[in-house]
Amino acid sequence: MDETAWLAVLGIAGTLVGTLTGTVLGPWVNEAARRKSELKLRVHDQQVATYAELLTAVTRLVDNARERSAIPLADLPEPDQDELSRLSGRARVVAGKNVRRELSRLSKLFNQYNTGLFQAQMHHSQLRQRADVADDVQAINQRLSLGRIAEELTGARNDLEDAMRKDLGT
Repeated sequence: MDETAWLAVLGIAGTLVGTLTGTVLGPWVNEAARRKSELKLRVHDQQVATYAELLTAVTRLVDNARERSAIPLADLPEPDQDELSRLSGRARVVAGKNVRRELSRLSKLFNQYNTGLFQAQMHHSQLRQRADVADDVQAINQRLSLGRIAEELTGARNDLEDAMRKDLGT
């Protein structure tokens, strides 16, 4: 066989291998890419839903903190504890690193706030029982302290929303 015949055989063999590879592997590669794209879309949809619900609950908690910083004995509706636990669990699964960091910051601030609120509520309840004192220095200082923490919570809530927007690419 001369050189031209060998080149023709190699050309035909290359064409057969390319055709078979494209025919067999092409659909498989396309299907894998489609499944990966669908998974990313489902995760993104879960993030959007979780972030929206979480932001609503956090906003309600922050608004209540600001209100209670002025009136510690105010009876305000809080988000359901089961709802918060469910949202927290979903966020741990779908939230990005920056969102989880901001949620951790918010959690620490809420713990600090709730400790101060409990002390203020106890003190204000005692003041209510005494007829001769409507307010005292300790009560005023407690409300100021709660107000400062409530402002930090407002800033942390805004930072959480920014982190969510960045995570979603909006």
